[in-house]
Amino acid sequence: MTSICPLYAMYCVRCHIPILNKINCVQTYVRAEYAGNKFSTSAASVGKRYDDSHLRVDYDQPTGIRRETQRMTAYATIQRLFVHEMYPGGPSRVVVDGRWLEPMGKCVIAGTTLVRHNKNYGFNLPGRPRFTFLNTCCEMPVALWPHDPTGILPPDHPRKKWYDIIDRNQNQHDV
Repeated sequence: MTSICPLYAMYCVRCHIPILNKINCVQTYVRAEYAGNKFSTSAASVGKRYDDSHLRVDYDQPTGIRRETQRMTAYATIQRLFVHEMYPGGPSRVVVDGRWLEPMGKCVIAGTTLVRHNKNYGFNLPGRPRFTFLNTCCEMPVALWPHDPTGILPPDHPRKKWYDIIDRNQNQHDV
């Protein structure tokens, strides 16, 4: 039997106003497939040869100038995957509950995006949008590679806990 549980934290990405007071969470999963690629939660990826628990989302950030927007990219580690229905028996979609990674710039050597885990990063704060639909994400999971894989940096160096994003998704302007 499937239980329905209310979820109270879906907010508009642009204005951060609650758009849904209650989402019906029908079923939770540890793995999902989207566009032929597999995604899984971080807990389900422990010990696997391939870690497919990180994703990329492109979104438009308002600039405040005459309704213009700037294309932004966000990265997340998947914490939960669940199917929700707007109303019982209605259309269902897969929702990702993510722990969002804070961008730290570009690596001058590899040209990759640098990120780090930060619980105080904007999307991870209470009342902020930490959920997204899986079909709004890029089609392929991204990989996190330690920024210091050889251990050259001292243990207390701030970049010791940073990661390089290995991303094989095409950018919108590349298509």
